[in-house]
Amino acid sequence: MNNADAFCLGGIEHTMDEQYEAVYATNVVAPASLIRAAVPHLTQTRGSVINLSTAVARAAFPGTSVYVSSKAALNQLTRVLAIELGPLGIRVNAVAPGATKTEMGNDALTAFGEEAFVSMTPLGRVAEPVDIDQSVCFLASPEGAWITGQILEASGGMSL
Repeated sequence: MNNADAFCLGGIEHTMDEQYEAVYATNVVAPASLIRAAVPHLTQTRGSVINLSTAVARAAFPGTSVYVSSKAALNQLTRVLAIELGPLGIRVNAVAPGATKTEMGNDALTAFGEEAFVSMTPLGRVAEPVDIDQSVCFLASPEGAWITGQILEASGGMSL
């Protein structure tokens, strides 16, 4: 599972190329590099890759262009690698959480207000890490053996 995440908040006029490069290095390049390095082992074990994305990669929120575009790129990388690695018996999927009470998630909750995320979520709360863990475990389990190239949104319906 690729679980590294870099977040950057700011409108396009306040962001620098270095911020894009740093966020993309963590959110796109690092997962691609790790997957590439793991292909021999994953081929032998018929393993599975799970990338951590975000539900807001399908949305547009002001000030999130760096982060959201990097996660949209990760989603597309997930789909392309599912096609490329499927013939080797390797499944590639992503989990896309909504607002979650984690160290990084708390930055977004503070920036935008937790109540704003709760009001956008039909299930009426912010996720706990275990909510996301269960989605990851499903995709990695034998029950998820016929799933590849998918972005499983675990957001309590936030993007509906």
